[in-house]
Amino acid sequence: RGLKNKILDFWQEEQYVARSIYLDLEQVTTYEQAQKFSRSLKQSISGLLDVELVNFSQKKSQFLLKYKGWPEQLHDEVFAGPLKSDYQLELVSVNANHVTLKIN
Repeated sequence: RGLKNKILDFWQEEQYVARSIYLDLEQVTTYEQAQKFSRSLKQSISGLLDVELVNFSQKKSQFLLKYKGWPEQLHDEVFAGPLKSDYQLELVSVNANHVTLKIN
């Protein structure tokens, strides 16, 4: 097997491996809203294996996601589906395995 095939195999494996992604959500008003957002994520994002609410505050809540894909793919799915309009989401940043969104 040549180097090209090995690189392609590695790339394909990387595309679909489950990775941990931290999702910060700013402007969450209640713990119930954070839990509802967690359920909405599970229902609307394909490739999402698990969502855990790690930290809650009214300024910023943090979720730990097990996601089969890249943070950029997660961003695309969030903004292509109903989550964006249901929560009036705005992207704050995407940095390695850390995505920050804000509710307007």
